[in-house]
Amino acid sequence: SDGSSLIKVRSEIINNSNNQIHTVVANVGNGKGSPEGVQVADEWDFSWRINFETGQNACRVFAEDLKKSKGSLLFISSIAGIENVGAPVSYSVAKSALVSYTKMLSHKLAPEVRVNVIAPGNIWTPGGTWDLKQSENPESVKKMLMEKVPLQRFGKPEEVANLIVFL
Repeated sequence: SDGSSLIKVRSEIINNSNNQIHTVVANVGNGKGSPEGVQVADEWDFSWRINFETGQNACRVFAEDLKKSKGSLLFISSIAGIENVGAPVSYSVAKSALVSYTKMLSHKLAPEVRVNVIAPGNIWTPGGTWDLKQSENPESVKKMLMEKVPLQRFGKPEEVANLIVFL
């Protein structure tokens, strides 16, 4: 979420990659938040900054490089940005905005830059939100998977990674 740090990262990449950047994946997010419909301002601001502005910062910093290389910009949204899955409102709205932002950018940056978004569902990672929820209430999580997830299991990070590599 820190644009100046991203500029430093860009410089390091350019210096170590023949002055070209072909692909940027904006994959920062955090789905934690209260279940309240009207969240406190600090919680909303944090969620918006992490789940939307980080992607926007990546675009600002890397767009010109991607235009030069005819590259690809990929945002990682969430199923929560497309449908109501019970996620915190601030998270869902920020991820929905990321989907809309991608649609607009794909037209504005084409044909030089290919812009896409993917919206994974419930991905299990060690120490992640689903790991914590599963350790707190395994029966509730199992019920959710059986009733609401077509595959009746969590997605795997490598499944998302395979799609990222394809795009």
